[in-house]
Amino acid sequence: MEPSPTTKRRGNLVFAAGVLLVVLAVAGGYYVLLWRPAPVPPPVAPPVLRSPQGVQVTRAAGAVQIRVGAGEWHEAVVGTAVEVGADLRTGEGGSAALSIPGTLDVEVAADAEVRLETLDDDQAALEVREGLVVADVKPESGRLLQIKAAGSDAVAATRDGRVHVLTDGKGNVQTAVTRGSATVTAGGEQVELENGFQTSIVPGGKPQAPTPMPKSLLLKIKWPPDSQTAKRRQLVTGKTNPGARVRVGGVVTTADANGQFRAVIELQEGSQKVRAYTLDVLGRVEQTTSQAIELDTRGPKNEIKTHPNMWKRPAGE
Repeated sequence: MEPSPTTKRRGNLVFAAGVLLVVLAVAGGYYVLLWRPAPVPPPVAPPVLRSPQGVQVTRAAGAVQIRVGAGEWHEAVVGTAVEVGADLRTGEGGSAALSIPGTLDVEVAADAEVRLETLDDDQAALEVREGLVVADVKPESGRLLQIKAAGSDAVAATRDGRVHVLTDGKGNVQTAVTRGSATVTAGGEQVELENGFQTSIVPGGKPQAPTPMPKSLLLKIKWPPDSQTAKRRQLVTGKTNPGARVRVGGVVTTADANGQFRAVIELQEGSQKVRAYTLDVLGRVEQTTSQAIELDTRGPKNEIKTHPNMWKRPAGE
């Protein structure tokens, strides 16, 4: 018996509804799988400076920063890896150390900057941009280390030495050896440095004949004579070991061949004490502080004091 037209229409409706439900389910699944919003990517971490030879920061005290090429400066911490072309710098009171275990240790004093120029199995090269850097090459490593000084053609080279290089980045360079030996080349001439000896180079000059390192570090300063002043800029002069670096307040300078130095400092309004310290090629430090100096650029207040009876007419007039 054939179904009635009404029954056929009902069946067709049920079938159509089923097909529609299937289509909607497929579309919903397609949307969920393919059109759902992409997940938000995690924040990108700062790039890690890597070196295949494993150069790392092993000490970072105070202000210590690192960068690659012309990139931005970032804080350096213990464990930061250093790649060829990276610069590391320290601020006032800061210090840092780099190391390849069993091969090379590098100490960076305060107010210094150094670049790792080259590094492979046979040799390494550093450039001291400013300040004091001490590099210790382990004799068993067989690696040649060259230490260059910015602003000069001076190069210290060693395979077994502990070499100190102090420079202002403007051609004044001091080099000393406290273990092993090193050669120092500048101006087309070369000198040999043995343990306990140092040499100095002036801008455009040649290495001086090696001399024994001084047994102590001198610091004498002539502070501004007045405890009160209206002059913001003040001249400070003094004497220390020849070639030593001196910081007076915010000014860093280098002592000349006679150990003389001068610095023009700027005082802050009010009372203050100015700190000075000197650093020699061995890393020795001497420091001193000025007496209290008061800067007053405002001058005295213009006040006119009068007697209360000044304008009264005397009796009888």
